[in-house]
Amino acid sequence: MGSFLNYILSANKELIHSRIIVWLINNNKAFGEAFLRNSLGIIPTDIDWFKGFNELSQIDILIVYKLKNNESFYFIHVENKIKAKEHFKRLSEKEKILFSKSLASDIGENLSQSEYYFLRIEHNLIQKSLLDHLNQSPNNEGYFITENDLLMSNWKFIFLSPSTKRKHSNIWRLKYPDGEQVPNPWQSYSYEDLIYYSLKSLDDKNEGHYAIKEYSEILENDFCIGDNDIKQLFSNENVFKALKGELKVVETNLIQEMFLELQKEVLSLEILNNSQTGRLRRKYSDDIKFDLNVDFQTDTGNHEAFLFQVMYEISEVYFSKHFKNNQGRIGFQYEHNSTTESGKIKFFFAALDYDNVKISDDSEREFYVRKVHVFLKKFQTVINVLTSFNSDLKSSTSKSKTFNSLITSMLRYESQNEFLSILYNLMVALHFDLEENITIQDLRELQEKE
Repeated sequence: MGSFLNYILSANKELIHSRIIVWLINNNKAFGEAFLRNSLGIIPTDIDWFKGFNELSQIDILIVYKLKNNESFYFIHVENKIKAKEHFKRLSEKEKILFSKSLASDIGENLSQSEYYFLRIEHNLIQKSLLDHLNQSPNNEGYFITENDLLMSNWKFIFLSPSTKRKHSNIWRLKYPDGEQVPNPWQSYSYEDLIYYSLKSLDDKNEGHYAIKEYSEILENDFCIGDNDIKQLFSNENVFKALKGELKVVETNLIQEMFLELQKEVLSLEILNNSQTGRLRRKYSDDIKFDLNVDFQTDTGNHEAFLFQVMYEISEVYFSKHFKNNQGRIGFQYEHNSTTESGKIKFFFAALDYDNVKISDDSEREFYVRKVHVFLKKFQTVINVLTSFNSDLKSSTSKSKTFNSLITSMLRYESQNEFLSILYNLMVALHFDLEENITIQDLRELQEKE
């Protein structure tokens, strides 16, 4: 049976770890000083006062500190990222207008968490709520923080991730209006660093020694991987173990990061040579956009699952009389969830706006499903590759949404290169079918109404 601390950490690892770190900062001066020194190089003898806060204005960990012989307060935003992938935030209309004054126009409407958190501080979007919380908190010990203290020049940013084995960095694409890159302000720091440079440096005389020792042991078990070859982690078997919670946190995180690396690898593959690209673009004109979209997700809503997909956008598809948005997508998904040992490959077709486009009318749905499955089964080269993994090829359709697919169980893979080879062969087959077996008329039939 595990310890009580281990038990509560399993409930919400990110939130509980954040709270423990803040408790340590506020109740153990040696830990707080070690954390500030090792993460950002702040010299403890220069510090007059510091305090930690949890979950203020969506900041996982906020550290406020004051230097000696200086009236100003300084702030550290710690983004605690136990999972490998940052979420994205869709901007409100007000935020789009506000941020457009200082950013290039091609940034888009979706910002990574670290991009968004940086910009909202730069544009004073959380100034009032922070001042209210900080000045009313008993933790500030009578200090009064003003608007001038919250200037961007007084902020530092830490991106706290599980391991130093792969230096995990935040997603950062911000550019100024003239196109120059905005310097990434986020400093990477890991739980391994936290163990070896902050917790291990504490002696037996520190307050809460036994609790600190237990927490340090838990972190070491979850976040330290030693000298093991991390490339050997990437396999079908270990993905299944990760999804069932049988690997260390750091091992699961490293597998996720290797999937994220594969996104870049797939995008850099020369699947189409220049002449083939030209032929396909001329053949399909504006019907298919041959700009590969690659995505990896861990929050699929389908048990615990990893989802890796590569796809192209199709310009015109008729889904339902209720939706004017008529863009579709075609491609492949690798999905592995915690209920089956083997991952699946899906050759799929769906609306580009998958979450919102639904077909509720039974007659319309039946017509749509029929025409899409007829279309997918014309990709004979793709089907041959799929059946080489498993001859039992199944058809599947979503009950209310637009996702339709041909599914096969995958063979085992033992490395990133083997997984990449599977995706490459599937994409080559897709391109061959688009060039040789699919016609413009086949695409036109996707636009037909009931």
